[in-house]
Amino acid sequence: MAKDEFICKNCKAVKSSTTWLFIPCKKYKCPKCGMLCSDCVDEGVIFSSKCKKCGSKVLTYRWGRKGWEKE
Repeated sequence: MAKDEFICKNCKAVKSSTTWLFIPCKKYKCPKCGMLCSDCVDEGVIFSSKCKKCGSKVLTYRWGRKGWEKE
């Protein structure tokens, strides 16, 4: 598996960073479920993003020059 890839704990899909420069790949970390993809997270505009499975607040990471970086 490449450095930019990860396995989503909810949907079990292997996700990798996109090749588009304007659309960065994001992954999320739920305290109960682990690493999640964007399909398994309700991204909040005003409020925090939450896990669709358990409803917990999640931390957001994006693929950058130094690897996965916390936002």
